[in-house]
Amino acid sequence: MLANLVLAVFWAVFIIYIGSNIYLNILAEYKNTPRRRIRRYYQELEQAANYGEAALQVPFQNLLYDYAKEYGLKLHLTRLAPPTDAPPNPLHKITGQWESISLFADLSHEVNQRMMAGYPRQNILFENTHTALLVQNGQKVAYIDMNDWKKLHQLLLKFVQFNPHQKNKN
Repeated sequence: MLANLVLAVFWAVFIIYIGSNIYLNILAEYKNTPRRRIRRYYQELEQAANYGEAALQVPFQNLLYDYAKEYGLKLHLTRLAPPTDAPPNPLHKITGQWESISLFADLSHEVNQRMMAGYPRQNILFENTHTALLVQNGQKVAYIDMNDWKKLHQLLLKFVQFNPHQKNKN
């Protein structure tokens, strides 16, 4: 009799646990959660692949803007180029920079070339739809496989929540 009671309690707890996880997963699908945002990015990326390599930048740009908007930050995306001798415009504050690298190029090699050419090092994100590399305060702080949505979420949080006056915690 006691064994039946223990078994009944076990199954009740198990069913409640499974049911609550299913409910939370369904709820996450309808809220604009990081998982949903990134899933939408993957879907947009798949559709953009039909239009060529240049179209692959748009889904990631949308994802960046979505993250910036969600966390109340204003994101300035700029077209990157080696620095000029012109003095910086104090009214144009850059909080983060992003550059999409060709699918067919070695990301690490391309980033190293750009760093040697004088690209900014404060808060810059490089990606090629497969991998992403984040440089903050002159240091590479993350190099991830973009197919892992949890790592991609953490990288995007680091990027959009970057505070230039705070040292990185590695």
